[in-house]
Amino acid sequence: MLPIDGAADDRFGWSVDVSGTTAIVGAHQDDDNGSESGSAYLFDTVTGTQLFKLLPSDGVADDLFGYSVSISGTTAIVGAFKDDDNGPNSGSAYLFDTTTGAQIAKLLPSDGVGDFAGNAGDRFGRSVAISGTTAIVGAYHDDDNGEGSGSAYLFDVSDPANPTEIAKLISNDGAAWDWFGFTVNISDTTAIVGANYNDNVNGHHAGAAYLFDNTTGAQIAKLLPSDGIQDEYFGYSVAVNGTTGLVGVPYDHDTSGQSGSAYLFDASNNNCTNATPLFGDGVFAVGNATVGAPDADPGCGNIGSDVWYEWTAAETGDVTMDMCDGTTTYDSVLAAWDGASGCPSTPITCNDDTCGIQSQVTFACVAGSVYMIQVGGFNGDTGTGNLTIDTDAPPGA
Repeated sequence: MLPIDGAADDRFGWSVDVSGTTAIVGAHQDDDNGSESGSAYLFDTVTGTQLFKLLPSDGVADDLFGYSVSISGTTAIVGAFKDDDNGPNSGSAYLFDTTTGAQIAKLLPSDGVGDFAGNAGDRFGRSVAISGTTAIVGAYHDDDNGEGSGSAYLFDVSDPANPTEIAKLISNDGAAWDWFGFTVNISDTTAIVGANYNDNVNGHHAGAAYLFDNTTGAQIAKLLPSDGIQDEYFGYSVAVNGTTGLVGVPYDHDTSGQSGSAYLFDASNNNCTNATPLFGDGVFAVGNATVGAPDADPGCGNIGSDVWYEWTAAETGDVTMDMCDGTTTYDSVLAAWDGASGCPSTPITCNDDTCGIQSQVTFACVAGSVYMIQVGGFNGDTGTGNLTIDTDAPPGA
């Protein structure tokens, strides 16, 4: 497929999507409304015929309309993340009727902001997706959890001419420069949001992705690869279809330097949702941790490795840690705090054991609660080991 009026540097094909027999293609550097104002095109996938060229009614230079596109049924959504309605580079998205090519509505977030005091605008519309009567728009430079932490917005588009904002999505453990919302996708009642700059147990800019219930806006899970390392940017691309999630990692090194990979996840399991693609059996091995602590009293936030977990069902499970390095007597400590309470001075529970004996704590998981699990060493000891969460086994198993 080629546009009837294609020209040099239009970047036709930068973004694409298809629904039924209609395809949409973005050309975000097209110049019809000024330099790099952008456009998008609708095509009949049976004949390859161009149906309509989509332009926003208020497009201007540098909007980059068409940088992101999506289509579902007879409704298309097009992002223009450098639009300036809420300030420079605040961003917007547009809905179009695919049967007529007519613009239906313009989407803006309820709290969007633009460039100010050296901070980048929200970039609402850098990523868009639509499924049925629900649309999602990413704003990866939003600042709710710190500068550049990012967010995404859900919209009810059952009446496309009068769309309404349903919820603003923010990760439970968001931090500055996560770029949450850099990528988004949606299917049925599940949304997935990429945060490819997220720093976590896998290292600096290892990346993460999050699952949300798009009917309530509640976070369901945080997804991390079982073998992730720093600077792989897991979450650079995301997709979800029914109960299957797919996350792209363009800088993975499995084959060679930056050869890339992708991970499949089962999005149907709402048990202890966490860091690995081992959904289904309820046993989640977080992997190796190297920790140390100055004394036997676990402080708040400084005893070693911190890992956040969210339970979406009331369960009782075991949290275990084996910090034995096989060569020395190593005292370990395992503690859990209720993240909803901030960071209390006393943990919910705490266990310690010597090398060769797993530390184990058992506590009731509260629906929707977030827990911080910390591991560390006694008296300045350091060591390596594994942290595991098991929600299927009976306590103490």
